[in-house]
Amino acid sequence: MLGFMYLFNWKINYANIVVFPVVLGYGISCGIFILNRYLESHSVMFALRHTGAAVAGSCITTLIGWASLFFSMHKGLTSMGSLAVFGISAALLVALTVMRR
Repeated sequence: MLGFMYLFNWKINYANIVVFPVVLGYGISCGIFILNRYLESHSVMFALRHTGAAVAGSCITTLIGWASLFFSMHKGLTSMGSLAVFGISAALLVALTVMRR
């Protein structure tokens, strides 16, 4: 996330620094849910079909909540929303692709 922040010239400020632990925790939990289902079933496709759908639904509803900050008049809240949407989207992408064995 920090690498993409550099590429897109996003600056870290007092408002969006709060997003880093939220995204880190959300990304870890998404990966743990899928990995746990894989360890139970020993099938990547089963884990992605069943738990992957639940994880994706959870991420999408969270993204909608953070995206509501796009409409804020405060620039700090807007940067929080954009960083959170980007970070949680990246966490979902990693959980559904890189976690595959």
